[in-house]
Amino acid sequence: MNYYEKCFKNGEYNKIVTDLELTKNPEEIWLVVDSYVQMNQIDNAIRTIENNREILLKDDPKKTMFLNIDLLVNNKDYVRALITLNHYEELPYISIEVEELLGTLKEYIYNSMNKKTSTKNDEDIIKDLKTSNNLELVMKSLIEIQQRDISVFLETLKDILKKDDYDETIKTLILLLLSEKRVMEEVTFIKGDITYNIVPYELDPLLSAKEIEQKVFRYVSDKDVSVLNAMTSLISDYALKVYPDDIFVDGEEELIMAFYLLAYKMYGKDLKLVENLIKSKNLNLDTIKALAQNIENILQDK
Repeated sequence: MNYYEKCFKNGEYNKIVTDLELTKNPEEIWLVVDSYVQMNQIDNAIRTIENNREILLKDDPKKTMFLNIDLLVNNKDYVRALITLNHYEELPYISIEVEELLGTLKEYIYNSMNKKTSTKNDEDIIKDLKTSNNLELVMKSLIEIQQRDISVFLETLKDILKKDDYDETIKTLILLLLSEKRVMEEVTFIKGDITYNIVPYELDPLLSAKEIEQKVFRYVSDKDVSVLNAMTSLISDYALKVYPDDIFVDGEEELIMAFYLLAYKMYGKDLKLVENLIKSKNLNLDTIKALAQNIENILQDK
């Protein structure tokens, strides 16, 4: 038993996370994750896994996938759990055991979201949608609707899309559901001070984690995996925030550089390194800084 294992056994969790927060040793990373869990700091445990995902997947892919999803589910962060599962499903084949685990994890997420609504009839679900602005409850209702005839719920969902006082994340998820269900009827979608009149059938799906990574790697070759993972996570969150707008309509490189700046800022790293890279690409630094600030404001709902 090494020094930090003894610290863990003795309940010295703060010492472990302080000393080992930046470690790249998989055994020590797991100690940090387990310490955060023991301190009930689940967000930090999730962040540690996701910032070191590449290292941990090489060390123990099954443990990494299971614990990442399990922590998100227990944190009731079902949207991120599904996005994370999608990321794992797109990885190159590892083993039959991992493939079986992925199927189990998908069922685990859906069952966790669906626990209290599996016996509800259509009228109960419609009532929940009309009277609740609770993300967890509505997410469970949407999972139920996903397995049923969308036409029964369409008018209720259309009304929600027009409500100013309804959670915008929920409204976006409803729009994505209508797109997935290939609804060909025009709907009105109010998001902030913008009104969209759109046909869900014609909308593109959200970018997958793999597609986002490909765009990041096209312009960024940073060796710090935590920075690259932070960029992917930020872009995913931003894409959901601004949907149905396409974040990559134009200025793809500028946008990626803006997220690069934000990731460096998130970790307190020297921004001059990214700024010099931006200048070397003959891009307008002031424009990209302004873009990064705008993205940050949107992510923080300012």
